[in-house]
Amino acid sequence: MDIETYRNPFTLRASEKIADEDIFIRLFCTKHLDELQKKYESGNLWGNVLFLRIPPGGGKTTLLRAFSVKVLKSIIAFDDQSRRTILKFMQSLNVIENKCIKKCAVYLLMNRDYRYIRDEDNPNIEKRIFFALLNARIALAVVRTIIEIKELKINSLNSVLFCPPEEEKLFFRSSDNIPTNAYELYKWAENIESGILNYVNGYEKQPIIPNLYDELFVFKVLKSKYFIYDGNPICEDFIFQLDDIHKLSNIQHEFLIDEVVEKRVDSSLWLSERLDLVPLEYILGNNNKVNRDYCIFEGKDSKDERDRNNSRNDKIYSEIADKRCQISLYSIMLKDSLEDNLKLSYEKKYKEVIKSCLSNLEENGAGLFVNWIKKIEAFDSMKDKAIAYKAIVLFLERMKKKTSLPFFPYDSLEYATKIDDDLKKLSWNLICSKNKIPMYFGFKILETLATNNVEQFIDFSGRLYDIIIGNYLIGNGNVRLNAESQDYIIKKHSAELFEKIDYLPYGKSVKRFLERLLIYCKNQTFESGSSYSIVTGFTIKCAGDNYFDKWYEDTNVSTELKATIKVCLANNLLIRKRVSQGGRGEDWIVFYMNRWLCVHGSLPLSYGGWRKLTINELNKWL
Repeated sequence: MDIETYRNPFTLRASEKIADEDIFIRLFCTKHLDELQKKYESGNLWGNVLFLRIPPGGGKTTLLRAFSVKVLKSIIAFDDQSRRTILKFMQSLNVIENKCIKKCAVYLLMNRDYRYIRDEDNPNIEKRIFFALLNARIALAVVRTIIEIKELKINSLNSVLFCPPEEEKLFFRSSDNIPTNAYELYKWAENIESGILNYVNGYEKQPIIPNLYDELFVFKVLKSKYFIYDGNPICEDFIFQLDDIHKLSNIQHEFLIDEVVEKRVDSSLWLSERLDLVPLEYILGNNNKVNRDYCIFEGKDSKDERDRNNSRNDKIYSEIADKRCQISLYSIMLKDSLEDNLKLSYEKKYKEVIKSCLSNLEENGAGLFVNWIKKIEAFDSMKDKAIAYKAIVLFLERMKKKTSLPFFPYDSLEYATKIDDDLKKLSWNLICSKNKIPMYFGFKILETLATNNVEQFIDFSGRLYDIIIGNYLIGNGNVRLNAESQDYIIKKHSAELFEKIDYLPYGKSVKRFLERLLIYCKNQTFESGSSYSIVTGFTIKCAGDNYFDKWYEDTNVSTELKATIKVCLANNLLIRKRVSQGGRGEDWIVFYMNRWLCVHGSLPLSYGGWRKLTINELNKWL
């Protein structure tokens, strides 16, 4: 196979735009397959309704495409490292066995053309037309899958027998309308689709309403075991995939969800959507139907898993970057091209930090840190001295908030236990933020910036890689980007992303809300006496500082606030985490800002710090 190369492979974004299966496989990361493994082991993956509710860029369509016939066949047909890794996962999920496809996708993209099926005077007719068109198009998708898996021509489809049980043939309404092979099924679906489109678009002077259906029966009737070719079923199971169901109208979305959930479809049905149409109470609350009638795949770490999965996420982004760089025209590796240390001198700024900290300690420390200061003065690096002095100031602020100060100076041996690595990291982040020292550079920062979103990682990587290539093309022997250049590019792109918020639903309100949130977090992080932690998130409390998990049901919550937070969640601007704090079993839903928003606000990228805010406080921001 010829390996196609690209000037900047990070510009290959949406998987549907990567036409070549070989390139798709080479760039595919097994992250989501790893997450699906958990669903499989719990018995919730097959024969069940699975909602893929992932923010933009989270990899919904990429995940669906991995189960397509063309990709599965390519994995089986060729032997290389990329395919072997994916093959192993597919075998563990019981999708491939002995070089044979057992399960494969029947894919249908839900375009916005369904929205044109409207009958405001008769919602029941609208529902029946919608179900009829969906039945037809899913049937056509089944036929397309059969053609791909058996490599048939359309006129050869009559050799694929269609043999559903007698009771399920009744769904076709009349005995003369029951397909007996795949070709007849194709013609049946084609006639229904054509009739509905002619009726909806008014192409005929006296349009006749075509055969309509009261339910989505195709998931029950069009099972792979009912299609027989050369005496054998087409495969063991179809994975019905409806992608982008958020593009349906509100009422159509409701029709679809009610139908497949209430009737407990027993086929493997994956419904991919962004969170635009999902009610806020379903995003944030608990529904007792989850894991009983359906399950949800959100493509992100669950409660208490983030920390122990950090190393796994690092490997994921490293794998993604390496795979893309391997198909680069210039064979330049991204990780090797990003400086991860400050090369320019910031001695003057470090001295200013030290001077400010000493002044603070002389005024408030009362000689408590004389032994620590002697230790610090022996440091060779001015940067290390600045970090240490700032850390002592932070430590002092913490002590003043928690307890009374001691009467005698701290012993020099206590320095190592009191001033730990976390406090030094916080100190360094604050020094950078307040003194305009580059903070966003190095591959590890790029991984943190991804915010568990592959598309976001690729987006920022592409911006950096473009400059790296430019340096190479102008003959610059050193293609490595220094910290200052990385910091500038990342900040510039974050500012561009912030301006694009205007184009979202409720864009002005969302932007105003996030501007207020950034100001609040910066004040909490940097104001004197407040900077004992980095604040990048909030939770919502009720009166009395009580645990409040269903704040959205409070009558004081404005419609604008609920809509704003929903848009932020749907578009990956706010990241929802459950955090245990307080009484036993008490979890708070914390809304952290996407890390690029932290960049836009010149905030450190650390997680952990958050504040409790009331509904009235949040309403005022709007």
